[in-house]
Amino acid sequence: MQRWENGSIKTLRYENIVKLAEALETTPSYLMGWEDFDVYHYDEEGKKFIAEKEELHRMVDEASEQQITLIELLLKLPTPQLEALALLTARSRDDTEL
Repeated sequence: MQRWENGSIKTLRYENIVKLAEALETTPSYLMGWEDFDVYHYDEEGKKFIAEKEELHRMVDEASEQQITLIELLLKLPTPQLEALALLTARSRDDTEL
């Protein structure tokens, strides 16, 4: 362990990382810094928080995909239709700000 910490050992085999994680009652991903939270050491409330965080990330990814799809569809519109849509959107925003 000390040799790994001081840099004498540059890499660890996966099997050794798994063994170390088991000994420390954590996950290999947490040890490697790939997870923000050590789920083994959280109570039910902490695990719920982690699940909610993962769901939020999934929702953001899904929204991003939907935005990309919308932009791709808008780029396919002929210029006059795109200009008309932009004008309607601007008017709609003006109406909601009143």
